[in-house]
Amino acid sequence: MKDKRSASTETRKIEMSRLMNTDLRNEDVVKKIAHTEKSVPEGIKCYEGINQVGDRNRRCLHTGASTLEEVETQQASEQESDENFDVPLPSPAAVS
Repeated sequence: MKDKRSASTETRKIEMSRLMNTDLRNEDVVKKIAHTEKSVPEGIKCYEGINQVGDRNRRCLHTGASTLEEVETQQASEQESDENFDVPLPSPAAVS
């Protein structure tokens, strides 16, 4: 008989795999994940998997965005808000 804890751990792994729409034991999927992380801008970790219907699926773990377009839109709006807060620094001659 299996230990109750190991069964719940296995169940959790299966649930996490379903949430991610990937099977982490599948080497091709893991390679795709690694490749996708390299091609996404720094600071945003994404994974790409194939769900049961065969559709390509990409979700970003930090932003919650489901497509690369959403990520780019979020980055653009963040960059705009950063630009709006730029305050010109006084020149060194004016300070001394």
